Amino acid sequence: MKFIKVALFILCAILLFLALNKYLRENNIEPFPVGNQPLFQTQTPITLFTISPTQIVSETHQPNANFFDTTEALPFPENGVYSSKLSDETVAPLTLNTPNGNDGYLVLFKNINTDDYIQLFVNPGQSYKITVPLGEYEMFWTYGNYWFGFKHRYPFGRSASAFRADNAFLFYKEDDYFYGHTFTFDSPQGTVQSTEIDPSLMSVDEEVQGE
Repeated sequence: MKFIKVALFILCAILLFLALNKYLRENNIEPFPVGNQPLFQTQTPITLFTISPTQIVSETHQPNANFFDTTEALPFPENGVYSSKLSDETVAPLTLNTPNGNDGYLVLFKNINTDDYIQLFVNPGQSYKITVPLGEYEMFWTYGNYWFGFKHRYPFGRSASAFRADNAFLFYKEDDYFYGHTFTFDSPQGTVQSTEIDPSLMSVDEEVQGE
């Protein structure tokens, strides 16, 4: 009798886990428990937000479109955080996926309630994962295949496109889990509505260069 009770308990636990797993995947929820260790691994990446190709058509693919001398272009930097002001612990997951091709991506997140921000660079066809402090963030991005540096007013040149997402994104904690977002910059049906901005607004450096 005791053996049957133990077996039933184990069976119920397995069924509960499978039901939770199915619910999280169907609702595109990416769980991270305290300590940033995943509750479980999934076979395919979960994409919460995607950016449509119609929002990322770059004129920098045209060799003569850039108003700067392209011989002054620099190699792309490695993936990473290149500027930030973070007042709290980084705990919520953030993933950026870029499409194959020649364009690097400069992405900026600004906390709408504080002065905190984080600026990242991701190379073409790569995925970059970090954790960020909890809060609500505005998202900005620009991209191109000519790179003039972080301190340049137009890091990818004047002809590069830049955008601001129309809605802010919340990174939060619920119970023992931290919740964040995955952004994929190459999807047939993008879910992020955006407004085009001047690429110079991407700068967070007080000593920007270039005209």
